[in-house]
Parts: sequence; C-alpha cells; structure tokens
Amino acid sequence: MPTSSVFFTNSIPYVDFPRTVTQKTVPIGGISVDMAAIRKHKLSIEWSTVLDERPYNMLISFGSMVRSMDMPIEWRNGLLEAIKSEPNVTFIWKYENDELEWAQGVKNIHFSRWVPQTALLNDDRLSAFMTHGGLGSTNELAHLGKAALMIPVFADQNRNARMLERHGGVKVIEKYELADKHKIRSAIQSILHDRQYKEKAERLAHLLINQPMKPKEQVVKYTEFVARFGPFPRMDSHGRKLSFVERHLLDVYSVIGLSYLIASSFVFYVAKFVFNRIPVKFVKKD
Repeated sequence: MPTSSVFFTNSIPYVDFPRTVTQKTVPIGGISVDMAAIRKHKLSIEWSTVLDERPYNMLISFGSMVRSMDMPIEWRNGLLEAIKSEPNVTFIWKYENDELEWAQGVKNIHFSRWVPQTALLNDDRLSAFMTHGGLGSTNELAHLGKAALMIPVFADQNRNARMLERHGGVKVIEKYELADKHKIRSAIQSILHDRQYKEKAERLAHLLINQPMKPKEQVVKYTEFVARFGPFPRMDSHGRKLSFVERHLLDVYSVIGLSYLIASSFVFYVAKFVFNRIPVKFVKKD
C-alpha cells in the first residue's frame, strides 16, 4: 500500500475540507454520480402525481443503515408535529414498515418503503431533502443542487454534513433536536423558504458539473499513466524512512525539555545563592 504509485480517494476537492495529502493522492469523489443517466431517468406517473399535490415537497430519507422505523419515539413525534404545521408541503418519507398508526390522519405525508432518490433530487418540483448525511447522499446532493436539512447520526455523517454546510446550501441540526418540534419546524421553514440555501446549493452543483477534470477521466488517465511509466518510488513519502525518534520528534522534545531544565536549574541556584546571603536573626522570647 505505501509503495502504490497512486492513491484514489473518495473526496471532491471543491467540496471537501482543505487538507495535507501526498503527491500520489488523486481525488475522485463523485465518480458514482452519473449525471447523464440521472438526467435521462424520468419519474413514474405515481411519483409525479405525488409531487403535483402541493406547492412544496421535501424528501425524508435516512439511508439503508439508519432506518426511520428505529427512530426513538420522541424524535419521531417531534418531526411529526413539525410536519403537521406545514400543510402546504408534501413530505415523502422513506419508512421501512407499514405500522403507521402513529401518523394516522396526517394527510401531507407520503410513506414509502423505497424511493427513487436520485430521480426525485433531479426533479425541480422537489424543494428540499432531509438526510442523515451518508457519503453517497452527500455526493448526490452536492451534484444535484438541492437545499437540505442534514441530521447526522453516526460515523462520518457529521463531517459530511459540516462539509456541505460551509458552502451554504444546507442547514445542520443535531439528531436529538428532532424531539424539539419548534426547532425542527424552524429548520424546515428556513430550508424551504429562504432562497439563499437553494441558490448556494445550485451554485455548488454548477461548479461540480463544470470542474476541469471529471472523476472518471482522472481514473482512466492516471491508471494509463501509471501502467506506462510507473512505479514511482521517488514519490514515496520521506516519512516512511524516519526512525522512531525522528517520527515522534523525540530529538526536538529532548532539546526543548533540556532548555527548560537548564533554565529552571539556573533560577533555582540563583535564588538559593541570594537567600543564603540574606542574614536571618532569631529572637528568643522569654
């Protein structure tokens, strides 16, 4: 692995946080997002009808690993109350079972065990997306330019959410805040009605569509280049050759520690010398 000629990483430099990487690192984030195929895919009549019911639509999906059906009851109830307060919005909720008595009578929710996520995100009638921030959903969201409310649950999801938040197209709230119906309602209203989120999300999508080198092109060109001219041992990181002492900067810390020790010893002996020169008289009391 360390001697590989090239490292492909699942990151998008125009989206990701700046970081230090080796010269062998080639970012190919978003390679799984096939924009041509997504643009060609059309929604079925059933889903198109759902999107036509109300002026606003929000997709709610927490992916395949984090299931909505396992959501704590207080979180689910807080989200439900927020949904009830937005009658002009259709909430398309990916929900994994048919036990929906808790949402009885709420007409602006469309439950489904499966949703055509990319096709919905590509449709102009979808106003926003509520997601956990998995890397797949994050990449699709960035490329398709939808405003989003991101609620990270675990693993890399918090990083993914904060990564998009700094571009201005999403709003991030903590998962436990789902129990607060006022906070979740305020967040939903911001994403749906504050145009700055939509505009900034669309700007990022436009940037990614027009990036100089597409991920698939990167993979092909670098693979062909390595096959023709590789390997490149001179590009190996020098850090691999450092000794234990050098790698952990023990030599540097030793010099710093020694300087502190010398300074402390100097102060101690000076103070001792001064106090020894000061005469001390003891007065005996009868």
